[in-house]
Amino acid sequence: MELVWRPLTMADIPAVAALYNAAEAVDDTGELLSEEDFAQSFGDSDLPGGSLAVLADGRLVAYGLVALRDNPVGTHRVRLDGMVHPEHRRAGIGLRLLPRLAALARDLHVARHPALPLAVCTMVESRSEGHVALVEKLGFGADRHFYELEVALGESLAQVPVPAGYEIVPFSAARDEEVRLVSNAAFAQHWGVGRTQPRGMGGVVHQQLAVRSRILLPGVVGGRRGGRVRARAALPGRRGDDRRPRAVDR
Repeated sequence: MELVWRPLTMADIPAVAALYNAAEAVDDTGELLSEEDFAQSFGDSDLPGGSLAVLADGRLVAYGLVALRDNPVGTHRVRLDGMVHPEHRRAGIGLRLLPRLAALARDLHVARHPALPLAVCTMVESRSEGHVALVEKLGFGADRHFYELEVALGESLAQVPVPAGYEIVPFSAARDEEVRLVSNAAFAQHWGVGRTQPRGMGGVVHQQLAVRSRILLPGVVGGRRGGRVRARAALPGRRGDDRRPRAVDR
């Protein structure tokens, strides 16, 4: 099978979304993405330099994206995202795709943040044995583990009173800058999180609310923001106890 490698374009969004969701039907990660989600990802990526499309007989069989950070501190952590269509797995495509993405990441890093050390990262579902074997074979190692906790929609949650002096209100664009500042302060020492710039927070929050069914509720103290709560609505029957290692190639 002869493969054609080229950068992604915005015209590839429908094919990428279809490939991703064909893989999701097999992998069952619980993360469903639409064409609108990929339009956002493509808009935030460095196209064409930070992307790859892999085609066989004119059909998209794999893709990859390099996700850069705008304002890295200490270490520039670059995430590699990608997928191979289930019908084309175990053919060595992933073994060729990931190193090519890492090379693109290094080129972009040198052009943007040459004074910082680089860490090339990718997310892996721990129950995806093939994906785990792939990154380990390429020399990646587990650096962090993330857990997701879920509750079925309709189940009642424990009712905890709101502390005195606080109120929980829906997010609105009027509080956009407050949310950004508090988010940056809260996550200043958090591993792998960069500072959100003024142009970014509103788009992130509105995308989470409108596209990915996430809910953000600011906590207000005396008229000022004191924190935020974010949740995600998921489809029934999805597993929520899996462990997701982040593989890192230094």
